[in-house]
Amino acid sequence: MAGDTPGNDAQPDLGSGPRSVDLMGLTDDEGARLLAQMKVGGSEEVRRDVSRRLAGHPLALRVFASALALEGQDDPAPLCRDLFGEEAPREDDPLELKLKRLLARYQEKLPERQTLLLGLVALFPEPVDVGTVCRMARELPVVRKPLGRVGDKTIAQALRRLCDSHLLVREAGPAGEERYRCPPMLRDHFRAALLERSRKITVAAAEMLAGLPAAERPESAREIEPVLTAIELLLEASDFVKADELYRWRLENGRLLKRLPALHEGLRCVLRFVGTARQRAQCEHQLSTRKLGFYLNEAALFTLLGGETRGALPFYQASLAVYRGAGDKKNLSIGLRNLSDLCRALGQLGEAKAASREALSLAEEMDDAAEQEKSWASLGTVLVTAGRVSEAASAFDQANALSVAHDPDGDELYSTGGIAWADLLLRLGFWSQARRLTEANLKICQRHGWSNDVGRCHWILGRLDMAEGQLASAGAHLATAESTLRRGQVLMALPAVLLAAAELHVAQGAFDAALAKAEEALQIATPRELRLHQADALLTRGRIFLARAQALPGDAATAQRDVERVQEDGEAGLALAKGCGYVWAERDALWLLSETMKALSDPARSRTLAEEFRVLERRLLPVDLLPDPPHLDHGRNDRRS
Repeated sequence: MAGDTPGNDAQPDLGSGPRSVDLMGLTDDEGARLLAQMKVGGSEEVRRDVSRRLAGHPLALRVFASALALEGQDDPAPLCRDLFGEEAPREDDPLELKLKRLLARYQEKLPERQTLLLGLVALFPEPVDVGTVCRMARELPVVRKPLGRVGDKTIAQALRRLCDSHLLVREAGPAGEERYRCPPMLRDHFRAALLERSRKITVAAAEMLAGLPAAERPESAREIEPVLTAIELLLEASDFVKADELYRWRLENGRLLKRLPALHEGLRCVLRFVGTARQRAQCEHQLSTRKLGFYLNEAALFTLLGGETRGALPFYQASLAVYRGAGDKKNLSIGLRNLSDLCRALGQLGEAKAASREALSLAEEMDDAAEQEKSWASLGTVLVTAGRVSEAASAFDQANALSVAHDPDGDELYSTGGIAWADLLLRLGFWSQARRLTEANLKICQRHGWSNDVGRCHWILGRLDMAEGQLASAGAHLATAESTLRRGQVLMALPAVLLAAAELHVAQGAFDAALAKAEEALQIATPRELRLHQADALLTRGRIFLARAQALPGDAATAQRDVERVQEDGEAGLALAKGCGYVWAERDALWLLSETMKALSDPARSRTLAEEFRVLERRLLPVDLLPDPPHLDHGRNDRRS
């Protein structure tokens, strides 16, 4: 979905044609056996031909068998001629076209009650509970009238029969309740079949779903699924005004989606506003240019938080163009800070710094203290990464002063800015100050329900505990951070937590577990071009190999292989760090390679690298910023990024 950029009208995940499910196709023989098991008669060769024409798709084959049964025969030859004959789709036509014809034929024979219930379930992209389906069946006139006076028990039984026929999938909800979903291949067809009965049903269903009782404080994406579906239906009916009202009031203008977090659901929702050129034009016409920029920015943010960096960039570019054209300085400032986060993750530190500085300039023009605070913190974060530590410390001091002066409770810098400042303090060895700031930040984030920031606060606290040798409590903090970010699929922040956990495993002598964490961080970072994380992951993996080689002196062959891997990772990490201007990783790579040369009996090269390391160390740890006495050990744990 992240590739569905503003300049591309295609929406592959939100299309209107039958969609295949992620299943491996059966061989012709396997498909023929499945058809035989479902009482399809005829010759073996005919059944093999059916399987081949349907690409061995298990669900398509089951639908074929069910359609045959509804026609009261077991010989597949007549149905094959109708579906695949000269006037039907050719054998080399796409499977989607064949499925569309098959489903239309199947629906002709399917009892109306089953078609209607399939359509109701198909309105929902996620599993829906039986109670919601029953309520819709009672309250939507276009459904209630054809169904007649059927009770909830009858509807529940009909849903189970549809499940037995493989038309629905049954799942247990959190409390053990029955939930049903329509397989992707069938969902679009039966959803369209229901909506074609009356376009009024779209708005009626949306209003009914929006009116369902909601939890005062939702704790999961499933609890807000009725609202998300209502927004989808309203936008399908081209009612952007009502959809926007629901997004603002029921989803807290997107904040609820980030807090839960429900990033995938959020992206799916906002793409309905701005996923295509037509949708963007309607959004601007029915709402406003400012709203168009807002939803483009939301699409970029959800994409970015999910780690799909390249997919986020076109959305940001489009939203910034809208804000510039409208002269909307405040939202332009916000968008530039978001762009800075993206550029920083990609290792484009020059672009990141320029975006933060422009955001700050706009905030100062507006005399907006809150925007100035966030922009100073954004600039400080980029400056830290680039190794401009004194400037970064000054930027965070500015942000903190604004926070204390203007926050109603006089709180010091918190949320994302507070986490970035604590990271700098940790790197510099001001552990007690970093801990005090982060513990206060954690309470604020928990009070507001900012799950992503809660996870990252635990990441800071875990690293602090490691630096102070409190390995058990470090493990608890890092486990909480990891589970929180995994739950929200916040891939932008997860690699850093995995690498901190890898460092902890090294301290515990668990080298295999450490390598697994480092490898996962690389698997997340590399394809997404998260170059800062990628450099850190390579160097962390190199340190693990080095630690293992030093811990296993009796196994000379394994130790030699590990040292060679250290050199490979160190050189790759150094090249990445230099290319990005990521000075902290450059320093770490020099230390790692110096130790490697020592292990490879090349003392001259080791000394040269060690001197380069010390030069960067002095640059990164200015004397006027160091604690007195300094307690940085030139080891690794107290300054891990």
